[in-house]
Amino acid sequence: MDELKEYGLTMQQYNVLRIVKGAGSEGVTTSEIRDRMLDKMSDASRMVDRLVAMELLEKNRYKEDRRLFHIELTNRGNDIITSLVQESLIEQIAWDFPNKNAQQLNELLDDFRASIG
Repeated sequence: MDELKEYGLTMQQYNVLRIVKGAGSEGVTTSEIRDRMLDKMSDASRMVDRLVAMELLEKNRYKEDRRLFHIELTNRGNDIITSLVQESLIEQIAWDFPNKNAQQLNELLDDFRASIG
């Protein structure tokens, strides 16, 4: 996805952001991120630290177990991943949309514009 370059993200970082977003307000631990990663060889801790430095994630220690971190999206991180996921969905829909239907849609939109203009 070319959009990742706009934000200076790698595909692995994008996947981490999606995992954290999927966890919702519960947040997630580094080990849970590691377990859900597609690339099991990647170092989830370092990747999380990089995303924290980019102000896309925040880490807070669990009160019950000070060894664990509760990882959540920042507002900026949430905005970026939401935008990237929407763009990805739109691209997928457009890719799957048959060319014939796209032409019909364009003709209908042209007719609509002409009728209101």
